[in-house]
Amino acid sequence: MDILNFLKEQVISNERMMLEYNRPVKRSLYELIKERPQIQIIHGLRGTGKTTLLFQKFSSLEKNKRIYLSGDHMSILKIKLIDLDNYLNYVIDDDSWVFLDEATTLQNWAEELKVLADRHPKKTFIVSGSSSFGLNESKKSLARRAVYYHLLPLSFREYIHITKNIMLEKFNISSFSDAVRYEIYFKEKIKENPIDLVNEYAMHSLPYLLENELSTLRDLVQKIIYEDIRKSEKFNPETLGKFERLIFYLSLAEKTSFENIANDLSTSKSTVGEMLIALVKSDLIKEILPYGAGRKTTRVAWKYSFTSPAIRYLYLKLAGAPDSRINGLIHEDLFTSHLENVLFLKEGPDFVYNNAFFEIGSENKNSSQLKNVSANKKYIIYDGIDVKQNEDVIWLPFFVFLSSI
Repeated sequence: MDILNFLKEQVISNERMMLEYNRPVKRSLYELIKERPQIQIIHGLRGTGKTTLLFQKFSSLEKNKRIYLSGDHMSILKIKLIDLDNYLNYVIDDDSWVFLDEATTLQNWAEELKVLADRHPKKTFIVSGSSSFGLNESKKSLARRAVYYHLLPLSFREYIHITKNIMLEKFNISSFSDAVRYEIYFKEKIKENPIDLVNEYAMHSLPYLLENELSTLRDLVQKIIYEDIRKSEKFNPETLGKFERLIFYLSLAEKTSFENIANDLSTSKSTVGEMLIALVKSDLIKEILPYGAGRKTTRVAWKYSFTSPAIRYLYLKLAGAPDSRINGLIHEDLFTSHLENVLFLKEGPDFVYNNAFFEIGSENKNSSQLKNVSANKKYIIYDGIDVKQNEDVIWLPFFVFLSSI
């Protein structure tokens, strides 16, 4: 392949692709992408909008100071990153931005990117990769050279901004009175039923689903299994064929027993552990560690939530689960999907986060699970429309709690 002709073709096709992907409303991560550091890496679940984010930044630059490259495309054409070294300055200026999408599809991409950045010190390299595959190893080559950003599905406020063109203030969970004031503020800003809005968000927090039917989400999951996981992990074809059964199992289960899964999949517990790690790396699921003795425990997690509630919803529907069962599990995913260091409890309330205890429930949920908890901050997050308080427990509707993220 003639490298110069390849780059010229990219410059021409970039303009068409920019029109296809550019969106007026930008994710909050957009503001973090600056000219420096020289190498910036964006990773996250397929469908979170990494390509859109790249093209939004791309479109803000002068034409001769930008180029977008697809790792998938380069991989098919058998073009290496290092092959571009002698030709980049022919098509863009020295102080330009290079956007490299799906870099992890290229062999030795991190090592070659480091060399390319060294030889083009005035250029800024913005790189994307689906999930964490290949990224942990890249940190060895790019130590102290790159900054990593994790692009999650849309937050509730981002979703409202994109779909309703309303920018909500962030809610600060501090007191009952603050919660009441935020409820009033929210209802003044948005004239829709908050419960319907939360349910709508649960099915569309993944940007991919803003323009695609829910049924196509299964194709995206299978692409993760048979492309990302197959390339990045050492699973034989038989084990790859069991990943969807594992996802079905996880969608139905509140807590996970390695032994039960191993029996169901006719495989070993060690293989189940490796499969779960692969799903976590793919960003399809996140692990929730148990809470014990007032501190985090370090043993293997056995509760998992889905990064996007829509993924669990799809597989629960395919499994024929009743709506009451679906709603309860979807609500837990809504709570955990954007929180770091959230822990689950084996008994009592559902979760601990930032030294506060949380129970997730419906309008009819009572506070019995929180009665014996000795803590200053106790909350029930429920699918209602009013902030309430009963003794030392505060009831926060989902639309209020989600506005704190």
